[in-house]
Amino acid sequence: GTIPSLSGLTNLRTLYLHSNELSGTIPSLSGLTYLYRLDLSSNELSGTIPSGLTYLNYLYLHSNELSGTIPSLSGLTYLYHLDLNRNELSGTIPSLSGLTNLQKLALGDNKLSGTIPSLSGLTNLRELNLHNNELSGTIPSLSGLTNLYYLDLSSNELSGTIPSLSGLTNLQKLSLPNNTLSGTIPSLSGLT
Repeated sequence: GTIPSLSGLTNLRTLYLHSNELSGTIPSLSGLTYLYRLDLSSNELSGTIPSGLTYLNYLYLHSNELSGTIPSLSGLTYLYHLDLNRNELSGTIPSLSGLTNLQKLALGDNKLSGTIPSLSGLTNLRELNLHNNELSGTIPSLSGLTNLYYLDLSSNELSGTIPSLSGLTNLQKLSLPNNTLSGTIPSLSGLT
């Protein structure tokens, strides 16, 4: 079945509809100003990602058939987790500036292209998964990402050298295969 209109549910704070067989598009979420956790993952939803959820903390839309581009993330200053893995999203990754609370960014297994935007200021980021896209250009600076423990940029079209890994003392997984990276592997000392 489909997700019905949610207009009128102005006090809705959480919505869990994951792991069903829901199809169709995601209805308008405008007016749901208190919604902070939305999980529609592992369904058969299509169409585009709605925008305008200012107070959202957790957005899980992975494992659907969503297409189009990722809407602007500016203004989502309260966002902690964004998981859009395993969809059919295209276009570029929007600016991540201002997402100072972001801990998890998972955009793997899509059709995203262009370069990886600046990661500076994402000091709370713990997991970055952009694997299996069509991303090109160089890997941006990872300095300041002291909480990062999981970094997967595999199976893209990234080139250039691997940036310094110094300061990434919490890093547990680093996956960069199936790119066109060159140069030397930076020092791994200090990675415990």
